[in-house]
Amino acid sequence: MARNNVIIGLSLALVVVEASEKGGTLTAGTKALQLNKPVLALEFAMNPCGNAELIRHGAISIRNRAELRIRLMEVAKNPQGNQLSMI
Repeated sequence: MARNNVIIGLSLALVVVEASEKGGTLTAGTKALQLNKPVLALEFAMNPCGNAELIRHGAISIRNRAELRIRLMEVAKNPQGNQLSMI
């Protein structure tokens, strides 16, 4: 988990492709939310249970590839990340 904390701290945002109901990805996503980092969680994952949990706790729901691209461009333009719009 220490490695994940370093990566989260250095990152502008966290993109969660697929998080199980229990596991490191869900823990990393939760930690990023606590640190006010933007968390982008894909709704179209094969097993979206953990992603849905992160969305319930404040992650931004990503419905398709085009939306992911738009959100990543927003993060790049706004490195603080706390001003991402909610669609």
